[in-house]
Amino acid sequence: MTAILIRITAASLTVSLLLSLVLPEIAAAQTRKSQPSQEKIGYLALVTKHSGLEVRVDGKFAGFTPTVFKLPEGLHKVALRHPDRSNWFEEDWSADVRILTGDTLRVPVVFKISFSINSQPFGAAIFLDDEAIGETPLFFKLSENESKRITLKKEGFRDTTFAIGQSEPRFYNIFLEKSSHPVEIFPAATSTELKGGSESNLLLYSTLGLTVVSGALALYFRKKGNDSYDTYLSTGNPDLFNPAYSQAKKFDRLAAVSFGVFQVSFVASFYLFLKRANK
Repeated sequence: MTAILIRITAASLTVSLLLSLVLPEIAAAQTRKSQPSQEKIGYLALVTKHSGLEVRVDGKFAGFTPTVFKLPEGLHKVALRHPDRSNWFEEDWSADVRILTGDTLRVPVVFKISFSINSQPFGAAIFLDDEAIGETPLFFKLSENESKRITLKKEGFRDTTFAIGQSEPRFYNIFLEKSSHPVEIFPAATSTELKGGSESNLLLYSTLGLTVVSGALALYFRKKGNDSYDTYLSTGNPDLFNPAYSQAKKFDRLAAVSFGVFQVSFVASFYLFLKRANK
């Protein structure tokens, strides 16, 4: 009988000891489950009509649109690839966003679209919704959700008006219609006027040379811009991130200017060639 009591007492002590060790762990686990997470996380929703665009956050691939991105609290640099990668002058969208814990930040994404307007003959004034913006040929950009009215005006020709924007074409070459003016009769060319042939030849060769040089520069700057942008996308070094992006933007602007000069010089050389042939 005494042995049985000893065994019962030992068993009770053993059970008590085990419970004293296990119960605190169970209570601690339940407490951890009941406590809210200490991780500071927020969410980013990019609002765009384009799907399947590559998204990079702080230079690293994050996914494709449309997606809600889970990000740590703080400031982040977000970049989206432009939907039209075939056009040299289309720039990717980028912005700095600040994420707050538990908050969902909705950011609208609107890309810029390039337009090129030329006329035959060139040198027509271009009005964008009645605002003068330059002369043909001209390269400019609009937001992808904009629609504008373009009017071309040139002395001796009828005004030409048309709409651009959104799903419309992006490159225009407008043939202007002559206005109804009486035919002017000019006297025969004098010997002094005939001497101008050599000057016109020099001007023609100069514009042809400018066309070749500006076209080559446009290609060169575009390649440099692409290389810098690839560095911007692939680098994980914060010291190289912003400089690479700035270099890419700089070379893209230089490429755009070179291409604009190429367009103007090409049209000018073509016009001088036709003028010389008609003589």
